Amino acid sequence: MMLFRCPHPSVVDNPEIVQVIKDHASYLDHVYSGMLTPPLLRFAKRLTSVLPPGLDRVFFPSTGSEANEAAIKLARTFTGKFEIVGLAGSWHGMLSQPQSVQFVAGRTGHGKVVCPSARFM
Repeated sequence: MMLFRCPHPSVVDNPEIVQVIKDHASYLDHVYSGMLTPPLLRFAKRLTSVLPPGLDRVFFPSTGSEANEAAIKLARTFTGKFEIVGLAGSWHGMLSQPQSVQFVAGRTGHGKVVCPSARFM
């Protein structure tokens, strides 16, 4: 059973490629950050087993937006401070905190800045 239809016949008609897709779909190593799969949990355990003491948690974001959101939260938690510096012309993603620390000159029509403590350079 095909899960998708690829427009290029050389892919769909190649039994080796089809088998690789089927094999990979059967164990789904990473779907998205809200779903933990057995291979991902095994990797997390292996990773934390070789890290220094105290580094015993991992997070596997699906997007750069999620990674930047997590980084902002970690920075604020670790430092106890609130301000975040964003660079002019930067792009950090589509979630609210990353959007608040990106700056585009002449930005209009995008609503209020969600993070008023953002500072731009």
